[in-house]
Amino acid sequence: MMMGTCTFHADSRLDVPVPRMPGVSRSFLQWKQSDVLPFILATMHLDFVTTKRALLFAWATCCVLQEVHYDFAVRGLWTAQGTSQKKLDAILALIFSNLSETAKQIFLDCVTVMEWVGGDDALSIWQVLWGDQGGVVSAFQELQQCALVSVDDVFGVETHDIISKLGRATILDRHSPFYGSRAWVKRGKLVQFDKPVVAITFLGLDARLAADAEYIRQFIEQSAFDQLHTMMRGGGLVSGGEQPALLELALKRTTTLRVLDLSRCEQLRHLPRSLGHLTALQVLNLSDCEQLRYLPKDFGQLAALQKLYLSNCRQLQRLPNSFKLLKALQILDLSGCCQLQSLPRSFGDLTALQELDLSRSQRLESLPESFSQLTALEYLDISFGEKLKLLPESFGGLIALKKLSLAWCEQLVSLPDSFGQLKALHTLNLSNCSQLGRLPETFQQLTALRLLSLDGCNRLVVPLKLSKEFTGQLTVYGRLSNNVELPPELQHRQYVCFFCGKDPQRWPCDICTAVLLNQHNEPLGEEC
Repeated sequence: MMMGTCTFHADSRLDVPVPRMPGVSRSFLQWKQSDVLPFILATMHLDFVTTKRALLFAWATCCVLQEVHYDFAVRGLWTAQGTSQKKLDAILALIFSNLSETAKQIFLDCVTVMEWVGGDDALSIWQVLWGDQGGVVSAFQELQQCALVSVDDVFGVETHDIISKLGRATILDRHSPFYGSRAWVKRGKLVQFDKPVVAITFLGLDARLAADAEYIRQFIEQSAFDQLHTMMRGGGLVSGGEQPALLELALKRTTTLRVLDLSRCEQLRHLPRSLGHLTALQVLNLSDCEQLRYLPKDFGQLAALQKLYLSNCRQLQRLPNSFKLLKALQILDLSGCCQLQSLPRSFGDLTALQELDLSRSQRLESLPESFSQLTALEYLDISFGEKLKLLPESFGGLIALKKLSLAWCEQLVSLPDSFGQLKALHTLNLSNCSQLGRLPETFQQLTALRLLSLDGCNRLVVPLKLSKEFTGQLTVYGRLSNNVELPPELQHRQYVCFFCGKDPQRWPCDICTAVLLNQHNEPLGEEC
């Protein structure tokens, strides 16, 4: 048998005989043969693929990986060749050995600490860890083509129990080069290793670790964290009792951490002082930390931070003055921070910022004048800003802005004259800005604008003089009041779903069934 790497071609076919298997129809076997079987055989580089035994091995593996008729596959092997579970594990191990190095690392993440993480979120983390040059997307596709990993729209990254067992056994094997590279929670307790871990890279925790505090302390003190790059669900270290001290201890022992997830940590009131020395940190997730009241004064020391998620931090009242030092910050999510009243005056110093979500920040009254200095900003959501009355006069300085939502800003009375300088603006949502009286005369200078929602803008007066070049490319969405007259050449659709882009007949959307809800399954816009 020859082994080596191979390239998968989705349209590949093998002309091989299809064996009879107990309880499985011939048409089912042919479907499986044309789906994953060619890849399995090619990966194993079998030069005797026409033999019944080889085909049985490959087909059984195929069934295991696809989570379909596994019992039939095993029963067929036992009946035909007396093959054991041990040999099936050997086949899976062979497939693993033929993966690219990046795919191996991602696979081990999936079977330990990344299960049930959303596909987009997982890819985002891996791209931070491996970079675009690491071939993250192609490696993840490689795993999916091998059927080692699947991605569900609801549950996220999934693997078969048999496959997870193989991957975890690889990490627990003291003779494996991957020994101790990841630590994860199993049945409410942190997995235990036979000998001290010297090269842990990925730590996955759980919110139910209070009863396991002593072992966690020993694990942190005895393990080498000098290669640790990711801590997921770290809120498990702050679930009560001594746990806040455990988080402090863990962060003190590493300077290499690049991803830290403390989301849904309901008891976290403040961040540990040791956070400031994580100078390599690129992603910090503090979403749904509902008791978090403030960020430390030296928060700006996280000079490498690129993505910061603070959504639904309902007690967060302000951002520290050092926030302006986050020069690498690209994504900032402050949605649902309903106690946040203002942004720092120096907020415009975040010149690398590309995406900003301020939706449901219901006490935010204004934006600082420096806001126009965010010249890299492409996406801005200020929807449900119930107290926002005006935008800065210099708002037009956001020259890269492509998507802007001001929906349900019911106190917004006008847009600044500089609004026409938003030359890159493609999508504008002004729905239910019920006090908005006019659009500025410069509005027709928005030559890139294609989608405009005016639903519920009952006081709006649209300027009558719009160039045909402008109106010919723009589509207006929404139910308009009788006092709003649009030029006849302007395309108008009464309803639109901003999720699927279709024209539904009612809301919630009857096409994609989307409805705007918060994390408590309540309509967005409700009081905190």
